[in-house]
Amino acid sequence: SASYSREIGRLRAGLGAGYDRRKFIGAPGTVLESANGVIDEKYWAAAYLSGEIDSQSSFSTNFYANWVESGGSFSSDVTTLGAVAAYYRSLTDHLSASAALGVDGLEGADLLEDIWTASAQVGVRYKF
Repeated sequence: SASYSREIGRLRAGLGAGYDRRKFIGAPGTVLESANGVIDEKYWAAAYLSGEIDSQSSFSTNFYANWVESGGSFSSDVTTLGAVAAYYRSLTDHLSASAALGVDGLEGADLLEDIWTASAQVGVRYKF
């Protein structure tokens, strides 16, 4: 895995990428025996950008992607993607608000259909 982050004025940005490899061990005579020796490989990447808009507000964004190559007959190759964007605003010394939107997806050749979800959040926080 490797990552890099940088501050540029009022902005902060970062990138990351990595590789994971798992080899399964399934004991003979158990339900996991068929997984013995199966190798899964995962490649991933992530990025973010955040910063101040003015003295009262800021934003953040996050993005990710995963590519999973699964071995064995019980799994398939899958790609997951996602992004989130958020806005934060200080309303008073004690009251702040935030709003965020996100999307996540799962795609795979052996899936009956791709799966995509969206989310939205709005919140208010009072700090004593």
